Amino acid sequence: MADKRKKLKKIDQENEKPTKEEYAIAKHLRFNCPVKDAKFVPMQNMVKCFYGNQAINTLLDSKWAKSTKSDIQFTDRKSCVYFLERLMVKGLFHRATKIERSKKDKDKLKKKKKDEEIEDDKEKKNKKDTKKIKDKDAKDSDADKPDTSDEKKVDEKEKKKDEPKKEEKKKKEKKLRLNMADEQRFIDAEEIYVWIYDPVPMSTFLIGLLMVLGAALLCVFPLWPDWLRVAVYYVSLVGASFVGFILFLAVVRGCLFCVLWLLTLGKVHLWILPNLTEDVGFFDSFKPLYTYKFITKED
Repeated sequence: MADKRKKLKKIDQENEKPTKEEYAIAKHLRFNCPVKDAKFVPMQNMVKCFYGNQAINTLLDSKWAKSTKSDIQFTDRKSCVYFLERLMVKGLFHRATKIERSKKDKDKLKKKKKDEEIEDDKEKKNKKDTKKIKDKDAKDSDADKPDTSDEKKVDEKEKKKDEPKKEEKKKKEKKLRLNMADEQRFIDAEEIYVWIYDPVPMSTFLIGLLMVLGAALLCVFPLWPDWLRVAVYYVSLVGASFVGFILFLAVVRGCLFCVLWLLTLGKVHLWILPNLTEDVGFFDSFKPLYTYKFITKED
């Protein structure tokens, strides 16, 4: 009889929806508790997960642990565990287990790392070799000194560019692989829990609202006053001309590179605005103004 009563209680809790205050606490947890990206193997999708002890620490640092006005108060870790287990039963998150990699997977990862390191070393060597400018006819040794300083600056820039790529690779390698846990209960330890509750942040809501308002304003364009329509017309002309100028620059720089490359039989590599078509910021796409490389037979 006792087991039946427990089952009935669980069914009632599952059918019961969280209250407004519970949703508010869950939202606070969702955006303030540290999360990690993980792959949920049964569904083959990426999820956000958190550790149980970190969630309890977040609750104890929140206003619900300090204020006495709200109905829900967190006095100690046990009260937090009880509350979080109630949220879990109501379907806001669930417990998961970490899938350990097999020896074969670990060996594959090690091989991939070695291959990537070898490729990176080769690329670095090739870049250094191509960037070295050697003049056979140069007699003054003092003229070579500024080149070495320039090479050092270039190497430092390359290292800074490679750092974010390495960090991204590490993050990809450290991603967890999770499976559904058999026992669904909340534990105050480094146990992994996967978020089901995914509220929309206020920033995305505001962006969506602005997009809807913008579309509505465009629909009533004929009703706009004359001065506003004229202003929008000139602004659109400026924007279109800027885009056309960027496309023109991209074509000119490509043609100039090809002409110099053909005339010098592949020795001169001149790029005007080399970052123009790269995946960088708006201002970074116009830096540097040009790059010049002269490749000799020895290189």
